Amino acid sequence: MMLRASNTPYRHALLQRTPLRAPRPLLALPHPRPRLASTNTPAQQSRATWLAPYMARLRQSYPHVDPPSLLISFVILHELTALVPLVGLFALLKWLGVGGAIVARVVDETSEAEGERSGWRTTAKEWLVESEKKAERVGRRYGWFGWAKETQEEREERRAREKDAQVGDAMLQDVSPERLRVSGDVANAAASYLLVKALLPLRILVSLRLSPSLANVIVKNFRSLRERGRKYVRAGEGTAPLDKR
Repeated sequence: MMLRASNTPYRHALLQRTPLRAPRPLLALPHPRPRLASTNTPAQQSRATWLAPYMARLRQSYPHVDPPSLLISFVILHELTALVPLVGLFALLKWLGVGGAIVARVVDETSEAEGERSGWRTTAKEWLVESEKKAERVGRRYGWFGWAKETQEEREERRAREKDAQVGDAMLQDVSPERLRVSGDVANAAASYLLVKALLPLRILVSLRLSPSLANVIVKNFRSLRERGRKYVRAGEGTAPLDKR
């Protein structure tokens, strides 16, 4: 009893000198990181604000439409609005016989000096050179437009000669009726290509207008095909295999 009484003041003094430590947490939680501010530019924010009502109306009118189907529909319509008018204009110009006159008119308008050309004349010249190259490529590949059909070896040799004959980096060369070989179907193909290129704004407008309807049809047909496939798989799994005897 005397030992316990003598040790009591010593323990009391020891507890006063030793500071108490806070208990350590079992799990160290990470400090919350401050959220970064939005990095969208004012142009992107205004674009999103402009697209929001359009997408809302689009989803209300076509509930099955999603962005991937819209993109696929736009690409399909954009290609169709190029191929269908190209074939139709080629047949019409061939029947009327005015393809050579259209190309000759464009050549005359774009044959001025470089400094005197306006923007649309330079663009028309680029389209004319591009149309001639495409018509020649298709004609030599399939034997159309008066060109003989080439083999793979002949095509590679011709490309090598054209590459060697090309001087510098001047891709926009002077155009003349002789160089373009404006006669018959070549002129009709070049004129059709020029007109289709000129109709590009109208083609984009038509594609944007018809894309939701086509996307809705694509999504509905895809879902119906998927449901049929699931039913077919379930029916196949339900049939028991025949025992071989």
